[in-house]
Amino acid sequence: MTIIASLVIALVLGGGTSFAAQSALPGDVLYRVKADINEEVIGALTLSTEGKANWNARRAERRPEEATELVAEGKLNAEVRADIEARLKEHVNDSEEETRKLESGGQNEAAIEARSDLESRLEGHASIAVLLNVYLEGESRSQVEKLLEAVHAEAEAVSEARAHAEANIGARAEVSVENKIRIVEEAIVRVKAAISEADTSNRPQVIVEVEGRIDFAEDALVLAQAELKEKNINAAYEFALKADRAVKECLILLKNKNAVNVTIGEGVEIEINESRNGSSSDADENSVRGSSHISEDSDDSEREVGSSGSQNGARASSSININGGIRNGSSVEIRGEGSLNLGF
Repeated sequence: MTIIASLVIALVLGGGTSFAAQSALPGDVLYRVKADINEEVIGALTLSTEGKANWNARRAERRPEEATELVAEGKLNAEVRADIEARLKEHVNDSEEETRKLESGGQNEAAIEARSDLESRLEGHASIAVLLNVYLEGESRSQVEKLLEAVHAEAEAVSEARAHAEANIGARAEVSVENKIRIVEEAIVRVKAAISEADTSNRPQVIVEVEGRIDFAEDALVLAQAELKEKNINAAYEFALKADRAVKECLILLKNKNAVNVTIGEGVEIEINESRNGSSSDADENSVRGSSHISEDSDDSEREVGSSGSQNGARASSSININGGIRNGSSVEIRGEGSLNLGF
């Protein structure tokens, strides 16, 4: 009996269990059913190489998503974090293996797109972890920082592989660059519409993050169009991909905005100082005073998409570093007493 058949039979026989396992988190009794059976069945039934690469990228994205939920429940400990990191590394390696098969089959552009997508998924969720970590302390903060290092390390490895492939690819078709630019432009419009509809009063950090990345994406598209006008097709495509990764990161932040939803109580003052001049602020510019407590909301909706954060050798615009500083001239100050609401 093949491995695929065995997995499918296991899924069918344990139908109710498999369904219930979909919401399981690392450390839960049913988590292995979710990660080692359900997800494996989906991968086995995915026939195309590109599809397998993308599914493994999605699995890699799921692990930091789960870690964020565990933080909200106060359950992210060293043992669970180590398991998440091991699985994350395995999924990234599996995605890279499929991506190399694409290259071997001459699908070089698809391989670059697959790596770019994986990179953006990892960096997008790393940005969420950074935002959360500003408010954490003790064991939770320590575990998130260690996991963040692991996610960044995987993202950097993927970024290096993607950059190497970009440097060695042959001439691209001009129409593919035009299509990519058009797709990113449409995505930017959707993100801006989402920002305008969002309740920004309760999520200032997320909105600042998203706006910074949109600024970067628009700048990258201007460069892409300039290179395209000069018939520098490969350079134009690289700038378009940078914009694409930034926009995908925006989508992740917006889809997960409740994970960093700061609910402000009576007597709390929020001050947001934004600058678009590209200057960099020190970590000390972000300060959080007063007491806070963590509460949890529940929302079982699935989260998709991914995004990038390493453009031109630097993290994406307006990103908050681990110590709490906000880059590119933006700063946030919270004073008084309130609550940090981690909703999922």
